[in-house]
Amino acid sequence: MHLLMCCNELYLQHLFVVLTSIAGQPSRYRYEVVVATGATENARLDALAATVLARYPHMRVGFRTFHPDASLVLPTRAHYTADIFTRLWVADFFDATVERVLYLDSDMVGLGSLDPLWETGLDGRMIGAVSIPGSTRCAPLGVPEAAGYFNSGVLLIDLAKWRASGASARLIAYIQSHHDILVDPDQDALNAVLHDDRAPLGYEWNVISPFYFPHHDLGMTAAAVARVRAQARIVHFNGASKPWSYFSRHPQRDAYFRALRLTPWRDFRPADATPANRLRRFASNLLPAPLKRLVHGLVRQLGR
Repeated sequence: MHLLMCCNELYLQHLFVVLTSIAGQPSRYRYEVVVATGATENARLDALAATVLARYPHMRVGFRTFHPDASLVLPTRAHYTADIFTRLWVADFFDATVERVLYLDSDMVGLGSLDPLWETGLDGRMIGAVSIPGSTRCAPLGVPEAAGYFNSGVLLIDLAKWRASGASARLIAYIQSHHDILVDPDQDALNAVLHDDRAPLGYEWNVISPFYFPHHDLGMTAAAVARVRAQARIVHFNGASKPWSYFSRHPQRDAYFRALRLTPWRDFRPADATPANRLRRFASNLLPAPLKRLVHGLVRQLGR
């Protein structure tokens, strides 16, 4: 099973959480993982991976230094860096004999075997990805509503078709000419260019934060949302719901820390776990739910 992950130095801890959580699940496959990074000390990182994953001989990880062409205009915003675009060069990281690749973001945790995902048929499509229910991004990008808008954190890629269609060049060209309308830059571009060459994957393969928090209306019944949570195989801590934050209330936060304990960051403590924040959290826990909602609403109003 060929995997691609892209990571900068700030996300190494979280990358290894993904790797250990996946490696600990049952699988019939050997994992061949390429991690594309801007770092240059790849010998050190390769040695670190070999040590951390020594208990999992079926997983081999290699780090590759990558920097996009400096002449390219790659738009970034908010917390995004140019690293988010690295996945668009997926074909550069695997030799011509590799025909299928699974791309994963580095802010995830695996809860089950990836074998069924790897074996999913794409019905002749180039990529498989999980839709974001209730998304409003189709219209601004000219994507038919019937196609849906997908999250790019999990991508099952027919690499042979990707190469043959010149997908990387098409995506980069789109970004260069439409950077002013991109909100989630790489994800928007992938949707705009490849929406008609995408096979939908089940929600369980990329359970994003809106399934756990009411960020927006998913257009699904409470029972359907509960089923997705119960069947989750990959939980994606997208948005602000990062489990390594002291204030995180994500229901799968413990899964992140269970995997973290198998890494060199096992003694990690959130940087925002300050005495003042501990007091704030304690006080918040004492408030009844209706009053807590009222206070949060007032804070949002004041922040506008």
